[in-house]
Amino acid sequence: MIESLSHLSPPTILLLALLCVFVGVLIGSIGIGGILMVPSLHYIGGIEIHTVIASCLLSYSFSGVAGAIAHARKGNMNWPLARWICLGAIPGAAFGTVVVLNTNANLLVLLVGLFVGFAAVSVMLQKNIATNTYSTGSSLLFGVGAISGFGSALSGSGGPLVLVPLLAWLRWPVLLAVGLGQIIQVPVSIVASLVNLFFGQLDIALGLGIAIAVATGAWIGAAIAHWLPAPVLRRIVLCALTLVAGWMLINSGLMFLPARL
Repeated sequence: MIESLSHLSPPTILLLALLCVFVGVLIGSIGIGGILMVPSLHYIGGIEIHTVIASCLLSYSFSGVAGAIAHARKGNMNWPLARWICLGAIPGAAFGTVVVLNTNANLLVLLVGLFVGFAAVSVMLQKNIATNTYSTGSSLLFGVGAISGFGSALSGSGGPLVLVPLLAWLRWPVLLAVGLGQIIQVPVSIVASLVNLFFGQLDIALGLGIAIAVATGAWIGAAIAHWLPAPVLRRIVLCALTLVAGWMLINSGLMFLPARL
Protein backbone atom coordinates (compact mmCIF):
# COMPACT_ATOMS: atom_id res chain seq x y z
CA MET A 1 0.00 0.00 0.00
CA ILE A 2 1.17 3.55 -0.72
CA GLU A 3 2.76 4.86 2.46
CA SER A 4 0.93 8.21 2.37
CA LEU A 5 -2.42 6.37 2.32
CA SER A 6 -1.57 3.62 4.81
CA HIS A 7 -3.57 5.29 7.59
CA LEU A 8 -6.78 5.40 5.53
CA SER A 9 -9.64 2.89 5.38
CA PRO A 10 -10.40 1.11 2.07
CA PRO A 11 -13.67 3.09 1.55
CA THR A 12 -11.76 6.36 1.94
CA ILE A 13 -9.10 5.25 -0.52
CA LEU A 14 -11.84 4.26 -3.00
CA LEU A 15 -13.48 7.67 -2.55
CA LEU A 16 -10.17 9.42 -3.26
CA ALA A 17 -9.64 7.25 -6.36
CA LEU A 18 -13.09 8.17 -7.69
CA LEU A 19 -12.43 11.84 -6.99
CA CYS A 20 -9.18 11.61 -8.96
CA VAL A 21 -11.03 10.08 -11.92
CA PHE A 22 -13.65 12.85 -11.69
CA VAL A 23 -10.88 15.47 -11.64
CA GLY A 24 -9.40 13.85 -14.76
CA VAL A 25 -12.79 14.09 -16.49
CA LEU A 26 -12.94 17.81 -15.70
CA ILE A 27 -9.36 18.36 -16.92
CA GLY A 28 -10.06 16.54 -20.18
CA SER A 29 -13.40 18.22 -20.83
CA ILE A 30 -13.10 21.88 -19.81
CA GLY A 31 -9.42 22.13 -18.85
CA ILE A 32 -10.06 23.09 -15.22
CA GLY A 33 -10.39 20.65 -12.36
CA GLY A 34 -6.92 19.61 -11.23
CA ILE A 35 -7.01 22.20 -8.48
CA LEU A 36 -9.73 20.14 -6.76
CA MET A 37 -7.35 17.23 -6.27
CA VAL A 38 -5.04 19.06 -3.87
CA PRO A 39 -7.73 19.93 -1.29
CA SER A 40 -9.34 16.47 -1.71
CA LEU A 41 -6.14 14.61 -0.83
CA HIS A 42 -5.17 17.12 1.84
CA TYR A 43 -8.48 17.24 3.72
CA ILE A 44 -10.03 13.83 3.01
CA GLY A 45 -6.75 11.91 2.87
CA GLY A 46 -5.00 13.89 5.59
CA ILE A 47 -1.81 14.11 3.51
CA GLU A 48 0.63 16.96 4.13
CA ILE A 49 0.08 19.80 1.62
CA HIS A 50 3.63 19.85 0.18
CA THR A 51 3.50 16.08 -0.45
CA VAL A 52 0.07 16.42 -2.07
CA ILE A 53 1.17 19.14 -4.48
CA ALA A 54 4.34 17.26 -5.46
CA SER A 55 2.45 13.98 -6.03
CA CYS A 56 -0.32 15.65 -8.02
CA LEU A 57 2.20 17.40 -10.25
CA LEU A 58 3.89 14.07 -10.99
CA SER A 59 0.56 12.58 -12.07
CA TYR A 60 -0.20 15.28 -14.63
CA SER A 61 2.41 14.07 -17.11
CA PHE A 62 0.24 11.00 -17.72
CA SER A 63 -3.08 12.85 -17.89
CA GLY A 64 -1.45 15.45 -20.14
CA VAL A 65 -0.32 12.85 -22.66
CA ALA A 66 -3.69 11.06 -22.58
CA GLY A 67 -5.66 14.29 -22.92
CA ALA A 68 -3.38 15.72 -25.63
CA ILE A 69 -3.64 12.59 -27.79
CA ALA A 70 -7.42 12.51 -27.39
CA HIS A 71 -7.80 16.18 -28.31
CA ALA A 72 -5.33 15.90 -31.19
CA ARG A 73 -7.47 13.16 -32.69
CA LYS A 74 -10.41 15.55 -32.49
CA GLY A 75 -8.42 18.29 -34.25
CA ASN A 76 -8.04 20.50 -31.15
CA MET A 77 -4.25 20.63 -31.03
CA ASN A 78 -1.84 23.05 -32.70
CA TRP A 79 1.64 21.62 -32.18
CA PRO A 80 3.70 24.67 -33.34
CA LEU A 81 1.84 26.87 -30.84
CA ALA A 82 2.10 24.19 -28.16
CA ARG A 83 5.89 24.17 -28.55
CA TRP A 84 6.28 27.81 -27.49
CA ILE A 85 3.81 27.49 -24.63
CA CYS A 86 5.59 24.39 -23.32
CA LEU A 87 9.01 26.05 -23.60
CA GLY A 88 7.75 28.94 -21.49
CA ALA A 89 6.26 26.57 -18.94
CA ILE A 90 9.68 25.06 -18.11
CA PRO A 91 11.26 28.01 -16.25
CA GLY A 92 7.89 29.00 -14.81
CA ALA A 93 7.30 25.55 -13.33
CA ALA A 94 10.83 25.36 -11.92
CA PHE A 95 10.47 28.71 -10.15
CA GLY A 96 6.98 27.88 -8.87
CA THR A 97 8.17 24.58 -7.40
CA VAL A 98 11.05 26.24 -5.55
CA VAL A 99 8.59 28.77 -4.10
CA VAL A 100 6.34 25.95 -2.87
CA LEU A 101 9.23 24.16 -1.18
CA ASN A 102 10.07 27.33 0.74
CA THR A 103 6.50 28.28 1.71
CA ASN A 104 4.88 27.59 5.09
CA ALA A 105 2.15 24.92 4.96
CA ASN A 106 -0.60 27.22 6.30
CA LEU A 107 0.27 29.95 3.81
CA LEU A 108 0.37 27.34 1.07
CA VAL A 109 -3.18 26.23 1.93
CA LEU A 110 -4.25 29.87 1.68
CA LEU A 111 -2.55 30.28 -1.71
CA VAL A 112 -4.16 27.12 -3.09
CA GLY A 113 -7.51 28.35 -1.79
CA LEU A 114 -7.03 31.60 -3.69
CA PHE A 115 -6.20 29.64 -6.84
CA VAL A 116 -9.39 27.61 -6.40
CA GLY A 117 -11.31 30.87 -6.15
CA PHE A 118 -9.56 32.12 -9.28
CA ALA A 119 -10.62 28.95 -11.07
CA ALA A 120 -14.24 29.50 -10.01
CA VAL A 121 -14.22 33.05 -11.37
CA SER A 122 -12.57 31.95 -14.63
CA VAL A 123 -15.19 29.25 -15.17
CA MET A 124 -17.92 31.77 -14.45
CA LEU A 125 -16.56 34.20 -17.03
CA GLN A 126 -15.45 31.65 -19.63
CA LYS A 127 -17.29 31.86 -22.93
CA ASN A 128 -17.04 29.76 -26.05
CA ILE A 129 -15.83 32.58 -28.34
CA ALA A 130 -14.72 31.36 -31.76
CA THR A 131 -12.41 33.84 -33.50
CA ASN A 132 -9.71 33.78 -36.12
CA THR A 133 -8.01 36.96 -34.85
CA TYR A 134 -6.25 35.66 -31.74
CA SER A 135 -2.54 36.44 -31.26
CA THR A 136 0.04 33.70 -31.90
CA GLY A 137 3.35 35.51 -31.49
CA SER A 138 6.14 33.34 -30.08
CA SER A 139 7.03 35.87 -27.34
CA LEU A 140 3.42 36.09 -26.20
CA LEU A 141 3.03 32.32 -26.15
CA PHE A 142 6.31 31.88 -24.24
CA GLY A 143 5.12 34.43 -21.66
CA VAL A 144 1.72 32.78 -21.34
CA GLY A 145 3.46 29.43 -20.86
CA ALA A 146 5.77 30.85 -18.19
CA ILE A 147 2.88 32.38 -16.22
CA SER A 148 0.89 29.15 -16.53
CA GLY A 149 3.85 27.02 -15.47
CA PHE A 150 4.50 29.15 -12.38
CA GLY A 151 0.86 29.25 -11.27
CA SER A 152 0.38 25.57 -11.93
CA ALA A 153 3.43 24.48 -9.94
CA LEU A 154 2.49 26.81 -7.09
CA SER A 155 -1.06 25.49 -6.84
CA GLY A 156 -0.47 21.86 -7.83
CA SER A 157 -3.03 22.21 -10.61
CA GLY A 158 -0.96 21.01 -13.56
CA GLY A 159 -1.40 23.67 -16.26
CA PRO A 160 -4.93 24.11 -17.62
CA LEU A 161 -6.13 26.06 -14.55
CA VAL A 162 -4.07 29.11 -15.55
CA LEU A 163 -3.55 28.54 -19.28
CA VAL A 164 -7.17 28.01 -20.36
CA PRO A 165 -8.50 31.25 -18.77
CA LEU A 166 -5.53 33.19 -20.16
CA LEU A 167 -6.14 31.93 -23.69
CA ALA A 168 -9.88 32.52 -23.33
CA TRP A 169 -9.11 36.10 -22.28
CA LEU A 170 -6.95 36.40 -25.43
CA ARG A 171 -10.04 35.27 -27.39
CA TRP A 172 -8.78 31.84 -28.39
CA PRO A 173 -11.40 29.19 -29.26
CA VAL A 174 -12.19 27.25 -26.10
CA LEU A 175 -11.61 23.76 -27.48
CA LEU A 176 -8.18 24.76 -28.83
CA ALA A 177 -7.32 26.31 -25.45
CA VAL A 178 -8.42 23.14 -23.66
CA GLY A 179 -6.33 21.03 -26.04
CA LEU A 180 -3.22 23.12 -25.35
CA GLY A 181 -4.06 22.92 -21.65
CA GLN A 182 -3.54 19.17 -21.89
CA ILE A 183 -0.05 19.24 -23.37
CA ILE A 184 1.29 21.94 -21.05
CA GLN A 185 0.78 19.51 -18.17
CA VAL A 186 3.71 17.43 -19.46
CA PRO A 187 6.58 19.95 -19.10
CA VAL A 188 5.09 21.34 -15.88
CA SER A 189 4.90 17.84 -14.41
CA ILE A 190 8.37 16.76 -15.50
CA VAL A 191 10.17 19.92 -14.34
CA ALA A 192 8.32 20.14 -11.02
CA SER A 193 8.87 16.45 -10.32
CA LEU A 194 12.61 16.69 -10.99
CA VAL A 195 12.91 19.64 -8.60
CA ASN A 196 10.82 17.87 -5.94
CA LEU A 197 12.82 14.67 -6.37
CA PHE A 198 16.07 16.58 -5.93
CA PHE A 199 14.82 18.04 -2.65
CA GLY A 200 13.33 14.73 -1.44
CA GLN A 201 9.73 15.93 -1.47
CA LEU A 202 8.27 13.46 -3.96
CA ASP A 203 6.10 10.43 -3.11
CA ILE A 204 6.51 8.56 -6.41
CA ALA A 205 4.09 5.74 -5.57
CA LEU A 206 1.31 8.15 -4.61
CA GLY A 207 1.93 10.21 -7.74
CA LEU A 208 1.73 7.16 -10.00
CA GLY A 209 -1.47 6.01 -8.30
CA ILE A 210 -3.06 9.41 -8.88
CA ALA A 211 -1.75 9.38 -12.46
CA ILE A 212 -3.64 6.21 -13.40
CA ALA A 213 -6.93 7.58 -12.11
CA VAL A 214 -6.52 11.07 -13.58
CA ALA A 215 -5.32 9.83 -17.00
CA THR A 216 -8.36 7.57 -17.22
CA GLY A 217 -10.62 10.48 -16.39
CA ALA A 218 -8.87 12.83 -18.84
CA TRP A 219 -9.41 10.37 -21.69
CA ILE A 220 -13.11 10.15 -20.84
CA GLY A 221 -13.35 13.92 -20.40
CA ALA A 222 -11.92 14.64 -23.85
CA ALA A 223 -14.78 12.61 -25.35
CA ILE A 224 -17.36 14.25 -23.10
CA ALA A 225 -16.21 17.70 -24.23
CA HIS A 226 -17.65 17.00 -27.68
CA TRP A 227 -21.14 15.80 -26.75
CA LEU A 228 -22.09 17.11 -23.31
CA PRO A 229 -23.19 20.78 -23.34
CA ALA A 230 -20.39 23.00 -22.04
CA PRO A 231 -22.75 25.03 -19.78
CA VAL A 232 -23.64 21.85 -17.88
CA LEU A 233 -20.00 21.02 -17.25
CA ARG A 234 -19.26 24.57 -16.19
CA ARG A 235 -22.11 24.59 -13.66
CA ILE A 236 -20.86 21.37 -12.10
CA VAL A 237 -17.28 22.50 -11.74
CA LEU A 238 -18.32 26.03 -10.68
CA CYS A 239 -20.31 24.67 -7.74
CA ALA A 240 -17.45 22.39 -6.67
CA LEU A 241 -14.80 25.11 -7.00
CA THR A 242 -16.86 27.66 -5.07
CA LEU A 243 -17.47 25.29 -2.16
CA VAL A 244 -13.84 24.17 -1.99
CA ALA A 245 -12.49 27.72 -2.24
CA GLY A 246 -14.73 28.91 0.57
CA TRP A 247 -13.75 26.01 2.81
CA MET A 248 -10.01 26.41 2.21
CA LEU A 249 -10.03 30.17 2.77
CA ILE A 250 -11.98 29.84 5.99
CA ASN A 251 -9.82 26.95 7.16
CA SER A 252 -6.63 28.88 6.46
CA GLY A 253 -7.84 31.64 8.73
CA LEU A 254 -8.23 34.32 6.04
CA MET A 255 -11.63 35.37 7.32
CA PHE A 256 -10.21 36.03 10.78
CA LEU A 257 -7.11 38.00 9.81
CA PRO A 258 -8.65 41.43 10.63
CA ALA A 259 -9.47 40.25 14.17
CA ARG A 260 -5.85 39.22 14.73
CA LEU A 261 -4.38 42.54 13.67
